[in-house]
Amino acid sequence: MSIKVDGFEDSMKEMAKLEHRSREAFARGLVKAGLTLQAASQRLVPVDTGALRSSAYTTLNGVPTQGDEGAGAIARAIGAVKSYFKKALSVVGVSKSSPDMSVEVGYTQSYAIYVHENLNSNHPNGGQAKYLEQPAREMYPQLLSIVRNEVENANS
Repeated sequence: MSIKVDGFEDSMKEMAKLEHRSREAFARGLVKAGLTLQAASQRLVPVDTGALRSSAYTTLNGVPTQGDEGAGAIARAIGAVKSYFKKALSVVGVSKSSPDMSVEVGYTQSYAIYVHENLNSNHPNGGQAKYLEQPAREMYPQLLSIVRNEVENANS
């Protein structure tokens, strides 16, 4: 007695495509959420010369998303992620070694941490301490929604 199942390979290919689309959407969502947090943080950065504010960055798995605003930055980061994932995809599925993704938002000026952590400093030109931590905490649900919406829209 036997059972023959046709279409298994095709189903596996479709599942791999779905996972690939989901990963691309997840990456897009992470970049959008990171850039949203970066913009909110930059509005709170204390300004003396403007160097600290302009040193803000967002990366996806270490790939910079800077240089353009909005769609250009996202497209560049997604292009890098697509290239990365093409190497991880096998013919019928996703390799077990597919990496996790992460977005990083920060500031490159060496003194950024001191300005961020000094709660006693006066900022006559505006801004505040905890200029990255505060919006990250306050916007957490919104940032998650950005990522979730990208993934849901890609698979609907």
